[in-house]
Amino acid sequence: MADNGQKRVLRMHKTEVPAPSCMFAIELEIADGQSCFAHTHACTEIIWYRGCSGWMPQGGVRFRYRDGDVAVYQPGLTHGDACERGGRQICLGISGGGAERLPAGVWRADTGVRAALVQIRGLLGCRDEWRQARLNLLGGWLVVELGRQLSGAATRAPREPNVVSAARRLLDSSYADDLSVTGIAAELGVNPDYLRQLFVERVGEPPRRYLIRKRLEAACDLLRLNQESTAAIAARVGIANPYYFSRLFRRRLGVTPSQYRARYARVG
Repeated sequence: MADNGQKRVLRMHKTEVPAPSCMFAIELEIADGQSCFAHTHACTEIIWYRGCSGWMPQGGVRFRYRDGDVAVYQPGLTHGDACERGGRQICLGISGGGAERLPAGVWRADTGVRAALVQIRGLLGCRDEWRQARLNLLGGWLVVELGRQLSGAATRAPREPNVVSAARRLLDSSYADDLSVTGIAAELGVNPDYLRQLFVERVGEPPRRYLIRKRLEAACDLLRLNQESTAAIAARVGIANPYYFSRLFRRRLGVTPSQYRARYARVG
């Protein structure tokens, strides 16, 4: 198609969105315990996990993935990969086509999403002159299928009481801050004992234990995905005293932070 200086668009339901463009498409083989350092992309990245399981930290939230899941990484959100069981990952970078509207996170791919991913995987070994055009079309199809699936999932998702949802969001997004159950309860306008009781009923553990777990999970990701000192990592996850951090880490995980890094850190 000749370049006439005008932006290509797709017309869908009387709205205009930029035509999808596949920036990269690759299949990676991941070994057990392999990690990928924290990074970001200028486009939306979609990953299909084949046989893999592990953790994907993104934007301060830690997502669990397993075989058959699909992940969405959005531009500006730093993410990494802490793989536990190796396998294959189909990675696709898409710009346009509504990809930037997809929510970031990890989901179980449904039939429609898998169908698009299977077609994309089958095209990865192709090197003819039409490869890019077909990847653009298949990438757009995948975005449409993901948008459909995730829109439906949002309407069916079970809802917690507002106070528990709000408390979890606060703990998930601000675990590095100086948080307390009393302070969270005051911000939400409820009694601390009531919040603690409701949180245990809905989440299965007290807010304080949940906060410690979040901090240690984030610390594990940082130990595996970058080379900062233990003291710097402790401060980044909200634990000012590095000696307390090391004791807490060992008590909960059975090894020191340095031993954990030596055992699990890999360069992906």
